[in-house]
Amino acid sequence: MLYPDGLLMCRHAEEEHWKMGGQENSMRMRLKMVPNHSFDPHIQASKLRDNQGGSMHRRQASETMFPWSIAKEAVRQEAEEDSLADEDFNIPPPPLEEMGTGTGKIVSNEECQVITLMSVVKGRLEVTTTHIAFHDNAPFREDLSRMDFKCPLGLLREIHLRRYNLRRSAMEIFLVNQTSYFINFPSTRMRNRVFSRVLSLRPPNLFYRSGRSPAEVLQSSGLTQKWVHREISNFEYLMQLNTISGRTYNDLSQYPVFPWILCDYQSDYLDLENPEVFRDLSKPIGVVNPRNEAEVRSKYDSFEDPSGTIPKFHYGTHYSNAAGVLHYLVRVEPFTSLHIELQSGRFDVADRQFHSIPAAWQMLMENPSDVKELIPEFFYFPEFLVNGNRFDLGRLQGASREKVDDVVLPRWADSPEDFINKHRKALESEYISAHLHEWIDLIFGYKQKGEAAVHALNVFYYCSYEGAVDLDAISDPRERAATEGMINHFGQTPCQLLKEPHPMRMSAAEIQAWAAKESRNRIPPSLLSFTHSLKTSIIEVGGGGSDPCIWVGIPQPLAKSFLHQVTGDTLISLMASGLLGTHTWSPSQSQRTSTLQSTTFSFERDPTLMNPSNLDSWAITCGFDLLFDCALEHSHTVDSVGKTVPTPSPLKTEGKKEIVKLTETGLEGRQEKEKEDVGHGHDGKTRKALNFP
Repeated sequence: MLYPDGLLMCRHAEEEHWKMGGQENSMRMRLKMVPNHSFDPHIQASKLRDNQGGSMHRRQASETMFPWSIAKEAVRQEAEEDSLADEDFNIPPPPLEEMGTGTGKIVSNEECQVITLMSVVKGRLEVTTTHIAFHDNAPFREDLSRMDFKCPLGLLREIHLRRYNLRRSAMEIFLVNQTSYFINFPSTRMRNRVFSRVLSLRPPNLFYRSGRSPAEVLQSSGLTQKWVHREISNFEYLMQLNTISGRTYNDLSQYPVFPWILCDYQSDYLDLENPEVFRDLSKPIGVVNPRNEAEVRSKYDSFEDPSGTIPKFHYGTHYSNAAGVLHYLVRVEPFTSLHIELQSGRFDVADRQFHSIPAAWQMLMENPSDVKELIPEFFYFPEFLVNGNRFDLGRLQGASREKVDDVVLPRWADSPEDFINKHRKALESEYISAHLHEWIDLIFGYKQKGEAAVHALNVFYYCSYEGAVDLDAISDPRERAATEGMINHFGQTPCQLLKEPHPMRMSAAEIQAWAAKESRNRIPPSLLSFTHSLKTSIIEVGGGGSDPCIWVGIPQPLAKSFLHQVTGDTLISLMASGLLGTHTWSPSQSQRTSTLQSTTFSFERDPTLMNPSNLDSWAITCGFDLLFDCALEHSHTVDSVGKTVPTPSPLKTEGKKEIVKLTETGLEGRQEKEKEDVGHGHDGKTRKALNFP
């Protein structure tokens, strides 16, 4: 941390530039900005844009229309779901003597590609009885970054079958440290073989062990029922639907997709109790404006392909594609560089840049050919609305010649942070909760394809659909490359997860009545049932203004999927002075006893940070790790890592109702034997220091 590029030293640089980091949290949010040591202001890209003359009429990449000639042999009439046959699982695990330590015995070594936002890296994937590794084929050069990686099998958390350029030839590996790798293979057969080999090794922390189709994964996960019963938020459910259906941060053509949820971007005050401020989620974005319906329907009815290859469609562009993602994220690296690459080495003209949220919505309402939906960053990442790197994005045409800089916000938003906060509240509002299933039907459900899609005015160009094109059937290399490029830039429709209408979410009143009826046998309603009663809690983890907190490490679950709730762990804080603190952090817990209230949030500050003598004598302190769950079977688990100190008082956060609350009632009414077992092996002195009897 103290090296020139370290966390504590980079703060003192004269001019700092940042880019989005690749690490996700347990909700699949990418919140971390990291230093950009190879920053490029892209001055040449701005000059090329300004010198391109009258090219305003050049079609934007995101509006590129469909190709009219695709080899007939590549067109599939029927699509099959992507899953593994039973015989693919009949691979016996290696003998126990081969599962020891060391490099392990190689069980698979195949050619592949690692797909990243910036590049496609060729190499080989090696699977042994102890680890999985990728070896970059690029020659070793000091000035060339490489994509080699190696991780023990114990770090594997999930492996999902994926598509790449509509071919069922890829898989995505998720690690317990919230990183992921998207790996593409030359053929589906090779992908399935590697997938089965990994499963046969029985990785200890691999939560997901199936080669079932995405629709089967959703059905077996229980996520829909959790969402209906308000056990998970709208954001979390949408993100998990995206993940199961194959959407990934590693491929711009399959980037996660979220809906436009508001239609009022002009008012001074956003009234979330007024249904008129919300978008109609039952209609595709291209026909939310009723005046566009006739034009869209006429396009479908009048279209006729002389060759008989291309089916009818309503839209020649897609709601989620590479250009659309870069359109929104142009102010944040590495997306700035990708945008310039897509635009042939220059910034796009200012009038086509994402410069205003109200203007972007107005364009959607006026132009039925522009059907871009949103991306997850609109609900958690205010940095993408700010031109923090001061790129020259040009000036708008007209008399004002307004400079394109930070994104213009709706009048009801005071700042990017305020916009994200209110936009997220809108996503979790009662109106959206009652209608979100309608949008899910359009994007992931039964209105995605077939007659239901025709009636809903929701048919896109056929090459965007799963299984519509068989690239392996194209023998001409040039024609195949052209088709791959079209798929990569046009956009891809998510895997269909539901073929029946999605159930509606229960209202707050319904869930409370249902919970009261089922209270004897079921868990009480979650925190999400009482969002109207919540208050913001501010927790102090540092030493105040003289020693501010500069970094917080959110704990990550080791053996649990992002499809499940995060359990208690340790939150790490780093102060400007180098002081390290470990705090007990439990973002979500379930009630398992009938005598305690549900504990949905808890935080206990590292006691060593509250002792002034420790702050003076320790440059870096390890503190201690206290895992304290008073709602878990009336028991305690304590692990003393460093010096033992008294247990801090539990945190209490009270709103109109005492929803978020920790109490000490878990210590009351215990039998003497239970008290003796609290320390779990600690001696009497340690138990006394931890305030245990």
